[in-house]
Amino acid sequence: MTIVQIFGWKGIAAEKKKLWIQECTTILAKTFNEPIDEITVFINEIPSENWGQAGAIGTDKDWLIKSRVQDKVGDRDASD
Repeated sequence: MTIVQIFGWKGIAAEKKKLWIQECTTILAKTFNEPIDEITVFINEIPSENWGQAGAIGTDKDWLIKSRVQDKVGDRDASD
């Protein structure tokens, strides 16, 4: 059995989910000669408050700026 997991932000359109499931199933079935009834696709929607990047939570209004910090943890100023 093949299991595929797709992670995305909360709010993915139902039509897009349907297309992802159909396309993933088709590609796997053709590429690996898998029976389609042995292919399962999970779509996981992650709310903004449940993830972060570079120490900034996804709900932070300045997330885009804060998440692009490329310093190493030891290099950051204590005031950050």
